[in-house]
Parts: sequence; structure tokens; C-alpha cells
Amino acid sequence: SVPRSYFDIAGRIDAAAWYQACAVELTKLFDMCTFDIVDEDSVPSGTKVMDTCFSFKRKEDSEGNLKELRCRINADGRQQDKGSCGDTFAPTSKFSCIRTICSIAAQERLTLYQFDIKGAFLMAPCKEDIYLNLPGRYRLPRGKVLKLRKYIYGLRQSAAQWHRLFATWLKDYGFENIDTDGVTWVKNGVKKDGQPSKLMLTVHVDDGLAACNDPDTYQEFLDALRKDFDLSDSGELTWLLGCKVEQRPGRVRLHQEKYCNDVLKRFQHSDCKPISTPCEPNMHLTDADCPKLEDRDPEVVRNYQMLIGALMYLTCFTRGDCSFAVNQCARFMSNPGPSHVAAARRILRYLAGTRSLGLTYSSDSRDDGLTSVGKLTLPNQLTASADADHAGGKDRRSISGWAVMLNGAMVTWSSKRQPVTAISSTESEFYAVSQCALDCVYLRRVMELMGYAQSQPTWIAQDNAACIYLAKGAGMYNRAKHIDTRIYRIRELASGDHPEVDVYKIAEIGRAHV
Repeated sequence: SVPRSYFDIAGRIDAAAWYQACAVELTKLFDMCTFDIVDEDSVPSGTKVMDTCFSFKRKEDSEGNLKELRCRINADGRQQDKGSCGDTFAPTSKFSCIRTICSIAAQERLTLYQFDIKGAFLMAPCKEDIYLNLPGRYRLPRGKVLKLRKYIYGLRQSAAQWHRLFATWLKDYGFENIDTDGVTWVKNGVKKDGQPSKLMLTVHVDDGLAACNDPDTYQEFLDALRKDFDLSDSGELTWLLGCKVEQRPGRVRLHQEKYCNDVLKRFQHSDCKPISTPCEPNMHLTDADCPKLEDRDPEVVRNYQMLIGALMYLTCFTRGDCSFAVNQCARFMSNPGPSHVAAARRILRYLAGTRSLGLTYSSDSRDDGLTSVGKLTLPNQLTASADADHAGGKDRRSISGWAVMLNGAMVTWSSKRQPVTAISSTESEFYAVSQCALDCVYLRRVMELMGYAQSQPTWIAQDNAACIYLAKGAGMYNRAKHIDTRIYRIRELASGDHPEVDVYKIAEIGRAHV
């Protein structure tokens, strides 16, 4: 465990190590000229001197071994005037982009690397007058306060300023942004032997994931980065955001076995009896089992929310097989009943028996189902499947589910309740296909900018004949008039001289291939 605050350190067995971490962090801030010590009388009238605090973290490797004890000084951003912060939005890497880069790296035999920018938020110069006190037992001389020269963690605008600074640096170095959020980049160049080089990069706050076909090109990038930032080079990628990465030429595997073990231990299910499915067949949870508001137990609600939050991270990264079950449970976060808690615990039992499952991208993967009907899949070609459960729940709402595959494994997926009540199976199926097509279009754009443009339409498997006829413009029925906006969008994507998607009947290849 880690201390919850600075004053919780006293009495711990490892107190000396945590106190040392605090001293190292404070020294680092002064060495980086993060703030100046000024007279309290110089603070403008009406300007609040904000409090600060320490936060603590144990940094571990992929095997759970302790690497270091980390301490960070944070400003209390709640004390800031919201109107004076300016832009506070800072994007992070999409999991779909991370998985796409890993999939391409497997197919093209690129090497995956990782680097970390130390004290990233401390790099951007502070544009406002912000005054702070020191945290914990540290005190300045009487009548003195700190005035920031650079942003620190905890301020509302720190992340946005860091993102803007690093994005500008990447552009100046020659990178081209390949998505709308400014976190995925590509740089094309030439190796020393005259062959083309490629460096792809995605950034999650201060953690960078890079894929490159030339070690010299990557090393030149790191050398340039070190000139302006305090950099920690982790070498080849083995661990990213709680996910274990195993790579060898032509193969990349992602799994979260350690994270599963941590979740099972945290919620006392390490020795539970495993089960083969994450939920019961045809499960549809309802609010009929929710207790009355005056009877709900705050401790049950809190534990349930922590459990579902932990499962959602797992589901969003590598375990799409749990998407439906977790989505069902997440609908009752504010007031769970006994059936909802039991369903969440069943997911833990499923994870106990499948904790090592993950995603494996391979250069020799192929889709036998598509090949059997004359649809030859090429390397780095997207394929997809979409389906819907028409009015399966007691509230008569349908559930959409879709997955997009690349080089042998999923790169994006979803299972969610449709926002409207579908009056026919055609409508529910069409909603799922339309949402899947939008994901396909986004990934096609990203891959094109990466240099791997799709030479064929993205095939979407579907089992509803009427849905396919409507998608291909074969007919328009009175019962589908109210969904014509989606129909025409899909038709636009599936028609023309260069269609981007192609919907085909799943019965042509059989359900077993999906």
C-alpha cells in the first residue's frame, strides 16, 4: 500500500524511503526552476495562494517487482478560478490507435519501443500568475510564498499546456499528425542505406509508444528528444499502461494477466472457482432489483463502482470478450442490487480462469471464412462483424455489438445498449452496422495516413438479409423510412467506384468463423 497523505507516512516501516522520495521531488522542482520564492506582499489583492500536497505511487515492472517509490507535488486545482484557466482539454492515446500500431508492427516486422518524459507537466512555461504554499511539513520563511515559473501537476491547465508544447516539438522535428486528437504521429525518412524509414508514435500523457523499422532512426529521435526534455528510455516495449507486451518478429501479443491478478486480489477472488463464461446466456439486467434510495448501502455502492471501474479498464484495453457483461453491470453504478453484484462477481470468476487471455497480432494470420467465399484478405486489411439483439431486454431496447479485426485480432470493439427503441430487427441490425462502419472509416483514415492505405473495401459480416439489401441500395421499404439518414450514409460508404465498406451475409461463411 502507499500513504494516502504526507502525514500518513509516520509510523510506517518504509517511512524513511517515502520521506526520501518527498525530498527528492522537492529538490527536483527547485533544480528545474519551477518556481521562485517571492514576498507574500507582492501577491495581487484578491489572488489566492493555493495549497499543495504530496501524492505517492509504487512503480512496478511487468512482474510486479518494485522499481521505485515515487512522490509528486500537486497543486490543489479545486482552488483555481475556472474562468482564468483557459483551455484545459488534453487528449490521450486511443486504445484503438495503440492496438493498430501493435498490429501493423507485427505485420511489417517493426520494433516497438517505449520512452517516458520525466516531469512532463513541469516543462511548459506558466503564463499566469499562480502562487503556492509548500506541502507537508515543509515551510518557507515567514512572509514568503512560491510563484510558479512552470506549470505543475494538479493545475487545471497543466495537461493542456504540456500537450501543446510536445505537439509543437514533434511538428518541428518533422512528424505529421494522423488523427484529430494530436496524439498519434508518423515520420517518414530515409535510412543510411537509402531505404525508406518509418517512425510511428503515439503519446499517452508522458508515456510514448514508438514503432520503427530502423534502430538508427529511433536513436536519432531519442537524442533530439533528450536535448529538450528529461527522458527515460525503456528500450523495447514490454509494459504499457498496465498491459504486458510480448513481441518477436512477425508477432505481437498483448495481455493483462498481472492486472487481472491484482483485480482478483483486490476484490478477494484470487482463489475463487473459475467459470467458463462471463455472464449467463441471454442475461439482461434491469432496475427491478435496485433497492430504494433510502435503503441502499453506501459501502456496497462504493465497492461496486470500484469493481466495475477496474473491469471497464480491462475491457477497453484487451478483453473485448467481457464487453457485454461489463456493459450490463455498468448501467447500475449508482444503485446496484443483489443481482447486479452477483453478475459482477461472475465476471471475476470468469477472469480467474482466463486471466492469461489477450490479443495476438501475427503476420501470417488469415481469415479462412472470407477466403472460402472468394474474399481474399490482404496483409493489414481491416475486416469487421456487426450484430444486434433485437428488443432482447425487458425495456425492449436492443444491444449492438461489433468488432473490427486487423492481422488476426481485434483492434476495436463495442457492445452497448442502443439509444432508441428499434421497431424491427432490420432497424436494430442497421444501427449496429452503421456504428461499425463509422469505426471502420476512422481506422481506414488512420491507416492511410500511416502509409498503409486499404486497397479493398472493409467487409462487414451481417446476418440480416433486409439490412444488407438496404445497405447496398437494393430497396427502400415503408417500415424503414424513419432510418433513412443512416441508410443513405451506409449506402454512400458502400457504393461508388471506390467503396469503403461492403456488407455481406454472414450465412455465406457460417457463424463459426466470426
